[in-house]
Amino acid sequence: MSLQALRDLALQGNACAESELGERYSSGRGVPKDYKQAFPLFLNAAVQGNVAAEFNVGLAYVRGQGVSQDFKQAISWWRKAAKQGDVSAEAALGGVYQAGKGGIPEDYSQSVFWFRKAAEQGNTLAEFGLGLNYAMGWGVPRNYVLACMLIDLAVAGGNPQAPKVYHLLIQRMSFPQISSAQWLADHWTVGTPLPTKPSDLHSWPACRQAHCPF
Repeated sequence: MSLQALRDLALQGNACAESELGERYSSGRGVPKDYKQAFPLFLNAAVQGNVAAEFNVGLAYVRGQGVSQDFKQAISWWRKAAKQGDVSAEAALGGVYQAGKGGIPEDYSQSVFWFRKAAEQGNTLAEFGLGLNYAMGWGVPRNYVLACMLIDLAVAGGNPQAPKVYHLLIQRMSFPQISSAQWLADHWTVGTPLPTKPSDLHSWPACRQAHCPF
C-alpha cells in the first residue's frame, strides 16, 4: 500500500493503518524515523484493540521513544496484547518481571509464567529467559537439565546470547545430564507443553521407549 493511501486510512481512524504507519515511522521504513509521530499512531490503534499496536505502545514506554519511559504503562499494554495471545508481549513481560526494571520489582513467578507461555510457542527470547530461570533457580527449583534443554532450543532458534550461556552451563553438568537435555530439545514439539519438573520428563510417551536417556 502506498504511503499516501496508508495515511488516508489512518486519518479515518483505521486501526490497522495506524499501526502500520506507526511501524514505518518507528523503523524509518519509507519515511524519516520519527518516534513522536509513531507513538500517537500506535496509541490510537491500541485503544481500538489492535494487538500489534498494543505491543508497540508497551515497547515505546520501555524505551522512552516518543513518550516518557514508564514501565508500569508498558506492562499494562503488554498484558492487553498477551491476553490476545501475542507471543512477543508474553516474552517481553517475562523479561520485565525477571529483570525488575523501571521501578517494577522482580517477580520470578510472573517471569516463569509469561516466559513459559511464549516458549511453548517457540519464542527464542522466552526459551532463553526460562532457561536462565531454571539455571539460577529463579521462581522454579534449579534444574540444569531443563535449563540446558531450553538454552539449547534458544541456540537453535538463533538467540545471540544463548551459545555463551549454553557453554557455561554444560561445564556444570555431567555427560548424562547433557545427553538428557539434548534428547529433550530434539524431541520437544512447538505448541506442546514444556516439562515443569523432573517427574514430568518421565511422562512423555517417548520416555517409555528404550532409547530414552532417563
